[in-house]
Amino acid sequence: MKFKEGGMMNKLIKQLADQATDYADGYDDRHEPIWWQFYNERFAELIVEECCAVMNDHDSFYGEVMMSPLIKKHFGVEQ
Repeated sequence: MKFKEGGMMNKLIKQLADQATDYADGYDDRHEPIWWQFYNERFAELIVEECCAVMNDHDSFYGEVMMSPLIKKHFGVEQ
């Protein structure tokens, strides 16, 4: 996957990465291996949440089932 130079996706990914950094900084020192675990888990959660928000904005259903709760459950992201 390749991002467009200066595109919207770059800005959004940067924002999510910054949020994950702030989250991980609240738990441990960046030089400790556990910091990366906090960072990676939060970054993944934020990406899943962002995807689900887009789906909600567009009323994404599969039959009668709203898709975003299923995706969150699949990835283990609490609602």
